[in-house]
Amino acid sequence: MNTGNHAENNFRQKAGQAWSFFVDLLFPIHCVGCGREGEWLCAGCFLKIKILDAQECFNCGRWSETGETCRACKAEVQLDGLIVAADYRGKIISQLVKLLKYNFIEDIAPILAKIILKQLSLSAEFETRNNLIIMPVPLHPKRERWRGFNQAELIARAVAAGLDKTVDAKSLARIRNIKPQTRFNQEERRENVRDCFSFTGDKQNIKGKIVLLIDDVVTTGATISECAKALKAAGAKTVWAVAVARG
Repeated sequence: MNTGNHAENNFRQKAGQAWSFFVDLLFPIHCVGCGREGEWLCAGCFLKIKILDAQECFNCGRWSETGETCRACKAEVQLDGLIVAADYRGKIISQLVKLLKYNFIEDIAPILAKIILKQLSLSAEFETRNNLIIMPVPLHPKRERWRGFNQAELIARAVAAGLDKTVDAKSLARIRNIKPQTRFNQEERRENVRDCFSFTGDKQNIKGKIVLLIDDVVTTGATISECAKALKAAGAKTVWAVAVARG
């Protein structure tokens, strides 16, 4: 028996329990919509979330019924389309995202996945695809170690379970730890993430497949576009993205 690994696992378990207790003290569980105690989002407030019924080309903003990248933009970007589930300006959505991303409350991830699944249920486009792989937008390992998890991966795993599809959280890697995107304008964001991702898995597993990228919030789309470029270079046939909201 490896006593060193046992001790390390025991320490991590106790540390996790202590962190959960600490979080519960700081952030007692109340519905972000109505304040009801006991759950982060009650069934009634979930029904109040308006799922978007209109999509647009992620790159230029032109109306797009399905979220598909318009013909003109396909000449300059690799991402085939983006589906956004809800409006980030809604109080419930923004609060849920912040609780997961900045307060590190992992229990929020399945709720956000449920919102994505509700949007995807409006179309059988991805539910019926047998050659679909679901991937989260990766964090740099240094950033993921600091946070303790990749929020996009937590959401992706719940979405994959809901669709009964495969999730691959290892093959797409962020190979540069970039400066935070929030400080840049649209063009600077594109340059900041240029060639930031690499496909590190077995290319035979992705060749000819449809990839569905999962993220929490998309802003300019520069990050998911670079992810798509790396995936297409590795042999993916089609790359779409879906996000909880667009900020």
